[in-house]
Amino acid sequence: GIFTVQLLVMRCNNLPKMDGPFGKCDGFVSVSLGNLPNKETQVVRKDLNPVFNENFGPAPVQVYGNCVRMVVWDW
Repeated sequence: GIFTVQLLVMRCNNLPKMDGPFGKCDGFVSVSLGNLPNKETQVVRKDLNPVFNENFGPAPVQVYGNCVRMVVWDW
C-alpha cells in the first residue's frame, strides 16, 4: 500500500577524520527512498559528531519493496 513517510536525520557519531590526521569532517547525509528524489542535509563543517535534526517528508510512498538509504558524505 501507499503510506505517508517522514524521516528525521538526527546526528552522526565518531565520523572519521577526513582532512588529515588532525583534521575534522564536513559531513552531510544523502537520503533516498524508493523513486522519490534524493534529499540532502545541510553540511556541518569541522565536526566529527555532527547534529542535523532535519526532517524530510511527509511524502506518499509505496513502502512495500522499497528501502530507505542514508549515506554519510564528506563535503
